[in-house]
Amino acid sequence: MEINELIVKLKRNDNPDWKQFHNIFIEEKLKEIQYTPKTEQALYLFNKVTSLIIDYIMKTQRNVQIETDLGIYLRDHWVHCYIKTHCIEVFDTSQIHLYAKKDDLKHKLQEITNSIPNEVYQKIVDSLPKWNEEFKTVCRENVRQIEAIIFGKFDPRYDILYHYLEQKIELMKFLCYGERGATASKLKALGFPFEKRITAPESITRNGITFISDPIPNDWIIRCNNFTIEKGRWPRGKMIFNIANFGISPHQNLPAETILEIDRSIPQWIEEVKTIQHKLRKLYKIKQISECTAIALAKKHMRELGCEYQLKKHLLEIKLLYNRKFSIPLPINNVDALKRTLARIPQCVDAVNSVPGEYCVKNHTRSKTTDKKVDNKKDNCKADGIPFEITSEKIKGEKDGIPFELTLEEIIVRLSKNRELTRQFESLTMDEIAQVCDEVPAYIDAIYSIPSNFRIHPVLSGDKWVKEEV
Repeated sequence: MEINELIVKLKRNDNPDWKQFHNIFIEEKLKEIQYTPKTEQALYLFNKVTSLIIDYIMKTQRNVQIETDLGIYLRDHWVHCYIKTHCIEVFDTSQIHLYAKKDDLKHKLQEITNSIPNEVYQKIVDSLPKWNEEFKTVCRENVRQIEAIIFGKFDPRYDILYHYLEQKIELMKFLCYGERGATASKLKALGFPFEKRITAPESITRNGITFISDPIPNDWIIRCNNFTIEKGRWPRGKMIFNIANFGISPHQNLPAETILEIDRSIPQWIEEVKTIQHKLRKLYKIKQISECTAIALAKKHMRELGCEYQLKKHLLEIKLLYNRKFSIPLPINNVDALKRTLARIPQCVDAVNSVPGEYCVKNHTRSKTTDKKVDNKKDNCKADGIPFEITSEKIKGEKDGIPFELTLEEIIVRLSKNRELTRQFESLTMDEIAQVCDEVPAYIDAIYSIPSNFRIHPVLSGDKWVKEEV
């Protein structure tokens, strides 16, 4: 498993955290199972159920063994699936809405059930201890790099203390997976004050009838040096850490030694938060200044060129001839790169506008192929002394290294930078087709001169163009 690939995937998330990184790691490990569900719905259900089984085992820290086949049943428009385990009779792992007509669900449900062998889940359960030990090693060896990604995407406009502490405890949770969770007696043995509480009965009145709940005698609170741990009615079986006026639920019982380590680390983490918050806010102000500078330069350049344009955050769109437009991402964090991008606009506008409206320029390519396929039915013609061979099917080939496709309806030229140039042949005479073939190289050169970050799109009806007055 290539760790750098996992880190790249984490970077693509808008709000990365340790839980996402663990999911990415497990997804890669699941590929080793070498099982491919037969349908898209089966694939979705397989991924959903396996992730929930893994999450369940992580929470309970028990050696779960599957006793019977995966059970799936239908109720209304929801699919429920469960597994029978040693530790509990039935565990409801998911409720998945199929967004389909009720009459079609039973057939789809049976198809999904038959598609997933129970041996796959057992193999996952058996592999989890090894996977999680490997995950611990990955976390320890790459903690600085991963935390830089997680903390670097915090929104500096808000107080990041809660999220910072939450992620620190989340990492602790993964690093102590498999260890025995703390009990009240173990926490008392660490020397922290322990208070046993009895939750007072609650009085609820419905439809004129008053219900009084029984008192719960198992509530307790432990006051550590830097936070408190509460075990109460909601949620049962979980501990809530009250740190700096924030409530954080680790979602599992951490070992007593880990809780002690967290308590000792809190003051240092709070100081780290202050440093990170200051740095993020400084970068945010610099980014705001860069954005304002980029927008001002772009508007000034559009006024000098006299182009119609629209700005969508960091995306500059310029209206071209023949119902086309440019979409150009502005490099707002680099003034020199921004100026170079803006300086190229006039040449690129002229290049695209030089291609007549009869030609369509697209920013994607069809399936690439260089094989030539010619039907036996041929219609041999001549135009201005140039022989043409027209077939009823496609002619695919390559000319001067440029793939092309020729049919009775159009010519398609596949270009670099994920572009293609097309021209319809409908209603054209053979002389006009010959002229098109003569013109195409010049238009290819024009499109080749456009940088890849200048995306060419058709104008949309919802575009709102503005033009700066000189």
